[in-house]
Amino acid sequence: MQNLTLFKFLKWHFGTASVGILRAWGNFLVFNLEHFSVGGLLLSLFSHWRGDKASYGAGFSPSVWVGAFLSNITTRTLGAVARTFVICIGLVVEIVILILGLAVFLVWFFLPIILLAIFFYIVGVLT
Repeated sequence: MQNLTLFKFLKWHFGTASVGILRAWGNFLVFNLEHFSVGGLLLSLFSHWRGDKASYGAGFSPSVWVGAFLSNITTRTLGAVARTFVICIGLVVEIVILILGLAVFLVWFFLPIILLAIFFYIVGVLT
């Protein structure tokens, strides 16, 4: 009967619970990319900052055209810088989640061995 309980525990620990941890880790990774909108920001990297674009107006006026062109270049540059900054932060957080998730999974996976080692160490020290 005790062997059956041990096998159920091992099946749960290395099967069900490990798969649950991997799913949760994957959900954190996907959530982070969605939270920082990395895909959307990459698609709109060189869009105007906050949709602020100058009109070239009707007709041809060199001073209005140059002013609008410089304004549009400036807003696109500001947009690209701001979006790049947010993308970089999102990717750094993604790497942190990746490393922490790997650490949590490895500790969970080897936890029975770690606990047995601690138990045998304590028994050896006490005797």
